[in-house]
Amino acid sequence: MKTSKNCSGVILFYGNGGELWLRSKMRDFMKINGYGRSKPIGFKGVYIAPPVSPSKQRFRTLEAEVINGSEHIPVNELKNLLSKL
Repeated sequence: MKTSKNCSGVILFYGNGGELWLRSKMRDFMKINGYGRSKPIGFKGVYIAPPVSPSKQRFRTLEAEVINGSEHIPVNELKNLLSKL
């Protein structure tokens, strides 16, 4: 996440990684301003990808926008996401 010093948005790709990995990366969202950013990140997202798992189906957060691509590619949601960047 230290490379996100100059980016306008961050999307975490939640595919084969476990829930503990994802939660660790989500905590990095809170630390990001300490990496020398002059303003907050404009967009934070989590893209849920296959394989499907119970923890992915239950995943919710207030820290980022969640885009569920576990069963199909959500074209409209991805277009909306790109418009925010």
